[in-house]
Amino acid sequence: MRENCKAVRHCYELWHVAKSFKKVQAQLAKKENTPLRVWRKVMITHLYCVINSTSPQQLEAMWLSMELHMRNEHTSFPWPEYSRCPHGPSSQRGEMAWIETGSPAADSLSALVHISKLINDMKCCCAVGDTSDMEAFHSLLNHYYCKVTHVRSCAMLSRTLLAVMDFNENAAGPQAVGRNGKPINVKATRKYCPGEASKRSVKSAKLFKFVNDLKVLFGISHCDFVLEPDSATLTSLTGGKSALPCDQSGQSVKSH
Repeated sequence: MRENCKAVRHCYELWHVAKSFKKVQAQLAKKENTPLRVWRKVMITHLYCVINSTSPQQLEAMWLSMELHMRNEHTSFPWPEYSRCPHGPSSQRGEMAWIETGSPAADSLSALVHISKLINDMKCCCAVGDTSDMEAFHSLLNHYYCKVTHVRSCAMLSRTLLAVMDFNENAAGPQAVGRNGKPINVKATRKYCPGEASKRSVKSAKLFKFVNDLKVLFGISHCDFVLEPDSATLTSLTGGKSALPCDQSGQSVKSH
């Protein structure tokens, strides 16, 4: 790609850059830098704001200004393109104590903010969109045919089309609602951030309306049709190898 497609601009996804930064934060949190722990989410939010709301000329200056902001310095920055914080008067709120200049936490903060690889990755990030939908589709595609099972090109095309119809119908599905009428959420934890959790919404169950559309398209009127082909057809399509969906252990799963 570097040699044959020089005109194509390759970008990093912001979510992956933020994830690697969170891991560095988690390593610092294991040390004695207690004042930095309460600033972790603020630093991640600032990372997203820098990528999405600044020009490439202001990116590095706005990112480095976070160190001065956390030390309660909000004006007279050394960068002409970003000379002060855009917010109004600030004050300490709850546990968000300012970092004292010259303290061990300030030294760790300076080392964290000035990571050259992180700054270079931020300059290569794409603020237009993300690849979360594509990764969700690839995860769904594994349910229709797993990678350890050999299928012919016609079977792969059919299963891919089914996965596309399933994804287009259910990707933006509504959030599930409990018996009390309130939306259902679950607590999600991260293995690299022990003790820290976030709230995630649970989507409602799939309806598989595209299956009824396929019935109408192929003129199938009865409801008890079987998605599994007969043994002769299966053998001719796959050369004697299984083409049925597989579970995590690689065992074929029959669908009726």
